[in-house]
Amino acid sequence: YVESALRNPHVVGTHWFQFYDQPVTGRFDGENHQIGFLDTCDTPYPEIVDACRKMGRTMYRLRARGSR
Repeated sequence: YVESALRNPHVVGTHWFQFYDQPVTGRFDGENHQIGFLDTCDTPYPEIVDACRKMGRTMYRLRARGSR
């Protein structure tokens, strides 16, 4: 997702959907997913941190290269 956005000159940015996970008890509508960058105890998920670091190391090169 982020890589394709970086290659598209019409996209100016992206963001992570939700910083924190939903509460352990879920939302008002019953949805309860692990979708945050941090869990409910403020602990980062290592897989997401690693993926963001990897993208951060290459994002300027990808953006400069564009869709070539």
